[in-house]
Amino acid sequence: MPADDASRGPRPARLPATRHCSGKRPSAPHAGVWRSEDNGGAAPQHDVPQVGNRHAEPSRDGPPRGPVSGARRRQRTGDEAHRTVVQCCGMAGRTIAIGDLHGDLQALLRLFERLPALDTADTLVFLGDYVDRGPDSRGCVDFVSRELPRRTPAAIVPLCGNHEDAWLRVIDAGWPEFLGPPGNGVLQCYRCYTGQPQPELGQIPTEEEYAAMSRGAFFPPEHVAWFRSLRPWHEDQHAIYVHAGLPWFEGRFLHPSEVEPVMALYWVRDERFYREYQGKHVVVGHTTTNELPQELSKFTPADPDDLWAGDYVTALDTGCGKPGGFLTAFELPSRYVYESR
Repeated sequence: MPADDASRGPRPARLPATRHCSGKRPSAPHAGVWRSEDNGGAAPQHDVPQVGNRHAEPSRDGPPRGPVSGARRRQRTGDEAHRTVVQCCGMAGRTIAIGDLHGDLQALLRLFERLPALDTADTLVFLGDYVDRGPDSRGCVDFVSRELPRRTPAAIVPLCGNHEDAWLRVIDAGWPEFLGPPGNGVLQCYRCYTGQPQPELGQIPTEEEYAAMSRGAFFPPEHVAWFRSLRPWHEDQHAIYVHAGLPWFEGRFLHPSEVEPVMALYWVRDERFYREYQGKHVVVGHTTTNELPQELSKFTPADPDDLWAGDYVTALDTGCGKPGGFLTAFELPSRYVYESR
């Protein structure tokens, strides 16, 4: 697709293996993600690695200092190595990675209407950040955790994002620094869960709202349990999928299985990763694409809000939940791109 077509409405575009945008479209019609008959079956269950320590010291400006700046390599156990082999080789179908939702259920529903029909060999990987900013955080969590497994035969792999990790820190130990900045969108999340009108852009919570948010008690227990069950990363034959990126340690980028504490996978933000990583393809969210080095993107570089695709990294956070943002999905191995806009 030419760069000047990047802003033209919804389209399944193809980003081919030659790393430039060809403008080709899938030959098959897009029947949508839903089953023709809902048999009530749940998606296949996967072994969920432990999410790790959530009690590191928080930073006023972002994630806890310890996990991200202090990421270190650890040895994989035999069980973890086996699990990695299963993750790499156990799925032979398509994988569709879906970027940060941030409370925009309508964008997710529009996106699913544009996806191809899925079967049991396919996998949907959500890159995390289901809540905050958008108007329907509760609806996004309910849909991904409960409704979608009844509606699609595909496997569903929901990953943990930094916003889910942050709310678990609030619930477990308190984290007032996360609740303060309006840009984090926590007031939108709180008012959605408590059935109140959405705030104006930039509005700050009342003292009563701040006190209620400081405990996170407004989340239903089943949503908190789901947050705790989210996987830190996923890998298949196509790519590695992780919310934020891969940390740099001792002269190289770590494989996710080597990262300890694992929360670095939710919070790391390092331009070096996008400029210098040269390993197995990694698909990420977390950092909005308009903040990435546009000169390195092989996909519509003239549109900084679009998907970002380097030679080894594809970034899918296209601002969903923010004014003017939209939701993006990326299909492998075909490299088709789908959008909610």
